[in-house]
Amino acid sequence: MRTTERPEVDPLLLSAGGTIANARASVARRIRLAVELILLFIAAPLAMDWLVHGEKIPIFVALLPVLAIAFILLAVDPTFHIRRELSRGFGWRTLLTIAAVFVAGGGAATLWITHTHPSWFLEFPTNRPRPTRKL
Repeated sequence: MRTTERPEVDPLLLSAGGTIANARASVARRIRLAVELILLFIAAPLAMDWLVHGEKIPIFVALLPVLAIAFILLAVDPTFHIRRELSRGFGWRTLLTIAAVFVAGGGAATLWITHTHPSWFLEFPTNRPRPTRKL
């Protein structure tokens, strides 16, 4: 009879949507994840801030390298499989989580704008209620 060893699972380790194995990460994987974290959540936003505000590059152009970094990180990740992720679909828990993040983020943005720049709140739809050109 063949027995398969189950990797030691860290109960505090969370993964994307529960599809990635929660095995204790090796030192090399932890370093790779730390580099990924630094690139995506520290270096990319700082670079975008510098490009948009310092170099006056449009935000959609500045976003392209960030999207390329995210794509490369997913492409080299051996635990990520796009077919598996797409075949799962969205369950009600995933949709509820997305809605909760949207409500929390939207609420936080609304509170920040109304407290720091009250004149900006709903300024765009007030000044441009219709499209400027016909499609």
